Amino acid sequence: NAWLKQHGIQGMRVDRNIAQLLAARRNLWEQEDSSTPRAMLTFLSKLDRGELTSTTSRNIIIDMMRRCETGRNRIKGLINDGTIIEHKTGTLRNYTSDVGFMTLPDGKRIIVAFFARGGVNRPAVIATAARAIRDGYDSSAAQSSQIAGWNPNYAYYEAQGATEQRPAPTGNLVAIRPRNSDPAESAKAPESVEE
Repeated sequence: NAWLKQHGIQGMRVDRNIAQLLAARRNLWEQEDSSTPRAMLTFLSKLDRGELTSTTSRNIIIDMMRRCETGRNRIKGLINDGTIIEHKTGTLRNYTSDVGFMTLPDGKRIIVAFFARGGVNRPAVIATAARAIRDGYDSSAAQSSQIAGWNPNYAYYEAQGATEQRPAPTGNLVAIRPRNSDPAESAKAPESVEE
């Protein structure tokens, strides 16, 4: 946790290893081993820019994310058009996540964090939201796509009253932040979303 703070990542905690986490009877409201969508986006953005690891380690991590075989029905579920998906899935009791990068055929790169709990088909919600986001950034589809809370730099797709203020998600929430071509712009904090 000190390492996360040292790297400017607030709203994310890592307290247990995966074996301990899987063995624990977890309350989704506890703050241990949790992340807000914004913290995850910050983490992924810094990872992508090489601010958290060496270049070699960053490339290994991104390659592992590109080769991820789990969650084919999540971010990858409805995207089969040449968009490159580099992601990491997560599944715990009544909780499903998928976070990572979508690189469109035109080179645009989008950072996404999907956290969902409850409901009966969380992967389908993630897949549908990922496709809507992907289409929203596609210049040929941008005019016809309507995404709730849209602004050019930071957006939320929200269902079931989700909010990024809680340590664990309360519904189906997607937070996205595109990686700008100008590194100085990418380093800026995301704008607030007006509701």
